[in-house]
Amino acid sequence: MKENKQILVGVLGIIAWSLLIAVVAFVVGPDDVSGAKCGNMKWTDQGHDDNKPSSKEGKKLIDSGADVCEVAKKCDHMEIDVKIDNKKELHETDMYQNAPSKIQEELDEYAEHGSGHDNPNIVCYEVEEAVKE
Repeated sequence: MKENKQILVGVLGIIAWSLLIAVVAFVVGPDDVSGAKCGNMKWTDQGHDDNKPSSKEGKKLIDSGADVCEVAKKCDHMEIDVKIDNKKELHETDMYQNAPSKIQEELDEYAEHGSGHDNPNIVCYEVEEAVKE
């Protein structure tokens, strides 16, 4: 009888901890749903004022070996603009080569078909979307 009580208490303890974890996960929610997440690098989407980001700065950042998350963050903050003209040019960047395969697939899709603009090239919006997917 005493053994059954100990088992019951143990099972109830496990259930209680499971419920507590579920409640905490629900209350806390997913990581920063208002912004993008790249591993430990998170940011919140910024208000987009009337600034004019530079495509030269974007090219310089990409050519310096920046990863896709750094580029996406700078795009979102409107510090740079990005224009990669074709899939071949995209594949030559460290940004692409060092990106996880899922992000590479998204970027390839954008390079082939665009995302609502007429030209199938990569622009800031698509870099941001690729890291959020």
